Amino acid sequence: MKILIKKIIIWLFDKYAFDEWIDIQQKNEREDFKKKYNLKDDEIEEAMIDEQQEPCKEAYEAGVADGYNRAIEQN
Repeated sequence: MKILIKKIIIWLFDKYAFDEWIDIQQKNEREDFKKKYNLKDDEIEEAMIDEQQEPCKEAYEAGVADGYNRAIEQN
């Protein structure tokens, strides 16, 4: 009986409480990001995406520069 109750509690936590906790953490992260960069509500999403894509942009630019340097060396 105790095992069944434990499984039910764990299932309920996984189903509801964990999702709620994730939502709260995401809201806190958005508020911190908003305060850090002094953004308006409609600007937050775009700024967060830009920040996440920054490493990809740097890698792309390094690849372009490397490709350009190789092309010059081959000619």
